[in-house]
Amino acid sequence: MHLPAQKLDRSDPYRSLKLPDWTCTVSAVYRFYDAERRPLYIGQSACLGLRLDDHRRYARWWPMTEFIAVSLYEGQRGAVVPERTAIRWERPRFNQPPALCRKSLLVLLDEPAEDAAAALLKHAEPEFLRELAELLRTPDRFPGIAAPPRPCFGPA
Repeated sequence: MHLPAQKLDRSDPYRSLKLPDWTCTVSAVYRFYDAERRPLYIGQSACLGLRLDDHRRYARWWPMTEFIAVSLYEGQRGAVVPERTAIRWERPRFNQPPALCRKSLLVLLDEPAEDAAAALLKHAEPEFLRELAELLRTPDRFPGIAAPPRPCFGPA
């Protein structure tokens, strides 16, 4: 499902989209545009309401936003590849090129462990790998396995 660019209510961005309640069960690629409809930022989230609120509160580009477009995908990770493709092709002003984004690395939990390990060895900073190895050697420091509930704000 794709919602074309529409005027954004910066004070309440999620409510201005008028999305159905079930959107908390899918992932979304969202695009912010300025008044001339130039792309400012492209992102993806499995909980769109929380992410939009984060941008509203913390993004330095938020005051420039005038329009938003949203595309919805099945599953929690369905938007990962479309987001990367959109950033590569549309080159939004405030997204960093992937080569400069060294703070995050996507490791899918359902991929073979060897592939995940190879990705970590290739892309992770050595200090991070040392800290991860130490954490894995001391299971009492490792976070519990129970996932916290996924809050998601939707229309009231």
